[in-house]
Amino acid sequence: MTTRGRKPRPGRIMFVGSGPGDPALLTTRAATVLANAPLVFIDPDVPEPVLALIGKDQLVIRNGKRISGCRTR
Repeated sequence: MTTRGRKPRPGRIMFVGSGPGDPALLTTRAATVLANAPLVFIDPDVPEPVLALIGKDQLVIRNGKRISGCRTR
């Protein structure tokens, strides 16, 4: 059985880097994307101030691995 009607619209994937972690340094577009995306995948290293920009009703999926015991200078 086939369904007739409109084709589903393809979704979009947008990548937003958190930079040094200060949300004031994100572009306006990046902050808008985080506030309005229905689904957000985040790495464990994203700072809390940037996470605060994500809307309260969005589905957030934590992924990635945290590198432990690694020091940088």
